[in-house]
Amino acid sequence: MSVAGCPGTLDLSQFQSGSGGSSPTGGSGGSTGTGGASANCTGGNDGATIVMGQCAVSGCHDPSGAQFSASLDLTVNSTIGSRLVGVPAAQPTAFNMASCTSEQEALLIAGPGQATGLLVDKIGPNFPCGGRMPLDSVAPLSTTQQNCVIQWATTLTSQ
Repeated sequence: MSVAGCPGTLDLSQFQSGSGGSSPTGGSGGSTGTGGASANCTGGNDGATIVMGQCAVSGCHDPSGAQFSASLDLTVNSTIGSRLVGVPAAQPTAFNMASCTSEQEALLIAGPGQATGLLVDKIGPNFPCGGRMPLDSVAPLSTTQQNCVIQWATTLTSQ
């Protein structure tokens, strides 16, 4: 699979725009305002698989692209939680255009219930700063994909 374009900076505040339920796959809107029936988050729709295939790609949110992507490495491994939960948006660099550095919200916020934070906000339609992720010529995540990423992120924030 070929992924074109780089998402740029990640703005997670777009994921806190809703007022819905406590489950990433149901309720009356969730943080992305999508709500609805339970999503099939297995195989290619597993949240970690989506993040690795759409975000942690060369030149974007992988270690080699950190200077262009707010220094955010989204490579899914044993340290991913420590790189996201409670971590504020990155400070500006000469390359990342500082589009979300004024956000006070953490990338992911620890706590019970559905995951919230700038990472969740940036994949939905109501992102608070920068561009919607994935950025540029990569198509936005479907509602099912968004719900599956939120479900995966919830496993990180509830530990």
